[in-house]
Amino acid sequence: MIINGIIGIVVGYLLGSIPSAYLAARRAKGKDIRQLGSGNVGGLNTYREIGTKSAVAVAIVDIGKGAAAVAVAYWLLDLSQLW
Repeated sequence: MIINGIIGIVVGYLLGSIPSAYLAARRAKGKDIRQLGSGNVGGLNTYREIGTKSAVAVAIVDIGKGAAAVAVAYWLLDLSQLW
């Protein structure tokens, strides 16, 4: 159970460390989002500097990362008794 918790923490950390806005900006315009606008690697800066399509893609990927982290925790820690 403890090892599953540690694995869940590591997986959640790794999922959260994926810079989806940076990757979307690089793919869409070939630009470094950290050098544009506010310099924040986030959805709002992507929307302002790159465009709506990339910002929507960033939002979808970020929501998916959060859902994946919850799913991994649910599966690894057997939280089915709580829900």
